[in-house]
Amino acid sequence: MIHIFTSVVNRPDFVSLQDKLFKRFLKDNYQFHIVDDSIDESISEQFKLICVKNNFSYYKKPERTIQMNPAQACADTVQWTYDTIIKQNHKSDIVFFCDSDLFLIDEFNISEYMSDAIIAGLPQRRGNIIYMWNGIMFFNMPKIIDFDINFSDGIVIGIVTGK
Repeated sequence: MIHIFTSVVNRPDFVSLQDKLFKRFLKDNYQFHIVDDSIDESISEQFKLICVKNNFSYYKKPERTIQMNPAQACADTVQWTYDTIIKQNHKSDIVFFCDSDLFLIDEFNISEYMSDAIIAGLPQRRGNIIYMWNGIMFFNMPKIIDFDINFSDGIVIGIVTGK
């Protein structure tokens, strides 16, 4: 079973569209998990209804107490999801993180893609620094030895990451 996580802040209509395209193109059985980081309660209610209607898992991330730029907010949500949900409940699963506005357009088999991999994603380069973009990441959790991963953006050797 593949566990797909997407964090959402707006556009409830994208959740159903993502799922429709997963059903059409994804060759794996999956459970869809929605992590709600919106600040608008009416938007959150729409996400909750979509999740109930479609049997998706729904999680409401606690609100941030400090001001963050969009890159920091996204990293914070991914970190919270990984630490609070994935590390606690999915150590024996393959996990797929994707942005809420990414959509499959062709057939894809995540289990096959990850059969020999531990972690996969889209590398980002800033000078000599290479890091994984948090918009699309795959984790073969049974193969990860150290479950502590830091998704924070920041400055590494004087180079800004995550923006």
